[in-house]
Amino acid sequence: MQDIFLQGPSATQITPEFCSGRVPFQWSDAWLTEERIGNNAAEIFTKERVIHLLLGTSHIISNPSKAVRTIFSQTLSHPKSDFLNVANGNIQDDAYRLMFLAIHHHQHKPAQQEAIDRLFCNNSPNSSSSVGDFDYECPGTKYLVVSVPPFGIGFSLLYTAVEVILLAIRTNRVALFINSFNTSSPNVPDSIKKNWNLASCDRRDLQCLFMPVSPCAITRTDLENATHANHGDIRHLRSTGALSENFENAKVIILPQNSMPQPKPRGALERVREIASEELANLPPWTDMSIEQFDTILEAIVGDGSTNVWMLEDA
Repeated sequence: MQDIFLQGPSATQITPEFCSGRVPFQWSDAWLTEERIGNNAAEIFTKERVIHLLLGTSHIISNPSKAVRTIFSQTLSHPKSDFLNVANGNIQDDAYRLMFLAIHHHQHKPAQQEAIDRLFCNNSPNSSSSVGDFDYECPGTKYLVVSVPPFGIGFSLLYTAVEVILLAIRTNRVALFINSFNTSSPNVPDSIKKNWNLASCDRRDLQCLFMPVSPCAITRTDLENATHANHGDIRHLRSTGALSENFENAKVIILPQNSMPQPKPRGALERVREIASEELANLPPWTDMSIEQFDTILEAIVGDGSTNVWMLEDA
């Protein structure tokens, strides 16, 4: 078994003894037996890459610097860009990096306990279930789902993907982007059934060009039974920072496509800052910073009201 360890004072190795002391993760029969809306099964999902993507912000793995570089490599940044040169940081670049990691952490954290079982404790779903290497049940997670519109990539990402990710963070839900979903259910809008016209791979969706935004995979039943939000509901969310009470228990909420710039959701960047402050402070390249230095970078996330959300297109 490959050893990894928990960062911090405990430094507990994940050994057979650690695994035997855990309550094994249990997959639900429904998730295993129903059709899942899975992620790309590309060969890039080696065990090491999956470990880095899922556990790289969890303070578990023994080489967090390498894991953080793997996470940053998902971006469109040039290999020699300031964003990827983590050893040569300034406040603005560090704020972008921290914002990106906080969003990545939010989208991947629901799979972390499941990932420890699957990757290190020899506890995996039944092989007959054909669960993909980057498909996780993420029990208890709630979702915001939207299709990517048939516009240019920049417009689609900036005015759909970025906003939906910020809405998801503000409501403690995971954002999923689904196109090309084959169903006759009248509850699923046509926009989700249609192929994304900028994609040419068999999936005909955003994953033809980008890494999955989350390892969490919902089922066909989840999507076909989803609750719908309208534009008025989204305006309420943007202005108040909260969904109305009638959405509270909905596992999956389908959002309408957005076709024009909108104000950022109230409190969304503050929530990004909270995630960074509470869960990412000891990750490189900020490991050796003073509290005052790190606080300065945290404040730059919110700054003077400028969102800098164009940097989040690849989250």
